[in-house]
Amino acid sequence: MKKSVSIRRWFSATSVLAGALFFAPGAQAGPFSDLIVFGDSISDSGNVAAFLFPPPLSFSATLNSDITNNFFIAGPPSAQGVYSNGPVWSQQVAAKLGVSALPSALGGSNFAVGGAETRQEIVDPAIGVASPSLLSQANFFFASLPPGVSAPSQALYVVQGGANNIIRLLLDPSTTATDIANEAIAYAEDIVGIVDGLKSVGAQHIIVWNVPDAGVVPFAIASGASAAATEVSFGFNLALAQGLAGEGPDVKIFDTFGAFDDFASDPAKYGLTNVADACGNDALGCGSNPLFWDGIHPSTFGHELLADRFLALAMPVPEPETYALMLAGLAMVGVAARRRKAA
Repeated sequence: MKKSVSIRRWFSATSVLAGALFFAPGAQAGPFSDLIVFGDSISDSGNVAAFLFPPPLSFSATLNSDITNNFFIAGPPSAQGVYSNGPVWSQQVAAKLGVSALPSALGGSNFAVGGAETRQEIVDPAIGVASPSLLSQANFFFASLPPGVSAPSQALYVVQGGANNIIRLLLDPSTTATDIANEAIAYAEDIVGIVDGLKSVGAQHIIVWNVPDAGVVPFAIASGASAAATEVSFGFNLALAQGLAGEGPDVKIFDTFGAFDDFASDPAKYGLTNVADACGNDALGCGSNPLFWDGIHPSTFGHELLADRFLALAMPVPEPETYALMLAGLAMVGVAARRRKAA
């Protein structure tokens, strides 16, 4: 427990470094000035790695060879410092947006931490510490804002979490239907609270991930809990949709549930070679582009699919009339240029 507290204090201190990066002068390379993320292992770009294995300590990573069956769930991250065999979606999206995906522990704007729930902070026996919840992550961000200064209005804010809440429920044999209903309501309240907090400090571009279909992950399939996991995930997402109703155009929902169902139901369409197994170990024979790395985490190819779909929501293709306006504007610029040249 003492180790957990010290990590939380250190994490809080590093949020000051993150704040310095947010408000440092610099040119905006793309449509968004920053990518600011709150989440769990799906989004973690290196926070757990920095917490547990700071230099000069050696990095005791989860190796691909450690993944021998569908029940395996990585405790420590991989050698890349993430919960996958390569870049996760947040790193891939940041690269395409021309912004940083640096973890907050190293002064960046990605606050996501592997193992995080939305509210509870339970010590993970695999790593021996409690992961800061999404609520704590958001509070670290709010604390990083200079007094009287709003959050970057042109940053893209992502709130992703809830899967670990579901995993805890499904692994507890004493869980009742009432427990699940209450947890779904609490989850939605947590996410809505973070969204409202972000809006109150000036955030204008917020995307909330609903929970993925836990019934399609290898661990659930191997455990025979696929149907129950899907039902719980659906209930969480229903509560979230109701909670976010009326938030306005500044808040969008990224349908992670639908994305994983699409990938699993039509793998060939997405170039996937396996969608039902933990495939981090090449010896398992899953092919070059599996959906999952271990029992619950996507492979880097799976993250690429998520990143592409996420970007389609974050930066939708302009409507035809928008193109017409753009072409008209370019034509006017061309006419003006020719007139100046003739003069």
